[in-house]
Amino acid sequence: MHQTWLAVVNTAHGRSTLHGRLARVAARAAVEAASACDIELLAVAVVDTGLRAVIRAPQSKDVRRFIRMFESRVVVQAGARPPHFARAVHISRIRAQDLSDRIRRIRRSWQNLAVEEKQMSKRTKPGSKSAVRTACRLLPRIERSNEALLGINELATRIRRYVAAHDSPADDREAFARLCGFIMTHRVGFAAVETHREELCVAFEDFVPAAVAELDTAAIAGRLASPVLRDATKISTCVRCARGWRDASREGPYLGRLARVAALDDAPAGWPGLVSTVSADFPEIAPLARALLKRWGFFTALEHAGVRRLLGRLELIDGEGAACAAQLLVSAVAQERGCDPYAIEATLAIFAGIGPCRRQPSCSDCPAFERCPAAAQFDKTGREPPPAAMVS
Repeated sequence: MHQTWLAVVNTAHGRSTLHGRLARVAARAAVEAASACDIELLAVAVVDTGLRAVIRAPQSKDVRRFIRMFESRVVVQAGARPPHFARAVHISRIRAQDLSDRIRRIRRSWQNLAVEEKQMSKRTKPGSKSAVRTACRLLPRIERSNEALLGINELATRIRRYVAAHDSPADDREAFARLCGFIMTHRVGFAAVETHREELCVAFEDFVPAAVAELDTAAIAGRLASPVLRDATKISTCVRCARGWRDASREGPYLGRLARVAALDDAPAGWPGLVSTVSADFPEIAPLARALLKRWGFFTALEHAGVRRLLGRLELIDGEGAACAAQLLVSAVAQERGCDPYAIEATLAIFAGIGPCRRQPSCSDCPAFERCPAAAQFDKTGREPPPAAMVS
């Protein structure tokens, strides 16, 4: 005699990994596993953290056999990054009087997900309020993808480090330290220089601009033990910038000078007045003025190339539009979510740098696959059509 069962399968540690292509793989695997086990699926829903199904089968061992077959099919069909499932599964008998309610609840969970997919699949006007709302809906999926790629702790560390590196400096000394660090990291990377932070502080007189302006390249290089830091050109550039800083600060702190210019400047246009001021004060780094201003907390001064590429592919901004389009959209999303725009930018940069939306994208692994117009080409090159997600 057949009975009705509730089967709940969760991903390991409750990780939200079954979205996008993996959700379609899981839905297809459930149908195939039920057919192979000769059981009847009354309702099934794939959610981010697993599978929920109402099954008609003779015994619980038949349900367990279905679950194991489902998990193995998902792992095989998922490709390079298969999800991991928790060892413990939940199987319980459903009373006849509760059957219709159980089926309705599972159908509702799938329908809610389908509504969200439909909302995100609608085309939006680039840069509009609708684009901001769409970005807000996509962001949790991007965050989960980053978390699955790096792990919670590493992801949090990278975002904190990115935000701290772009925070507004408290005073001239800190701002000048960031300027010197910006110069020293050129072509060697942030991490290579940050590990020698104390050594740099000693060599550069604790980054007091007036003191550094009186030093020469040899004196600073003689205090540096690391070969990575003993670059005469970079050290000389720092010294010349210190002298420019000293000359520009004769009437007060240099940050005060920037504040006066910023008060009359155009932030949505990328701070053109500040760019001109910094370029004139430090001609040695004039081509990098926008990047320096962004390190000083002026968010719209420079776009992140990967973030612009990602938002352009999603058609949330006009790929050929204004240079600050990505920054303005990210700022609007940050305001909507009540968080730092640099944290949002870091999240998107990771997704665009080492995640699915890198320069050569891996669209099949992307949680925004259904929403992304740029993925249409992948559809034409062999993507299997999604299976029926719910059987009733």
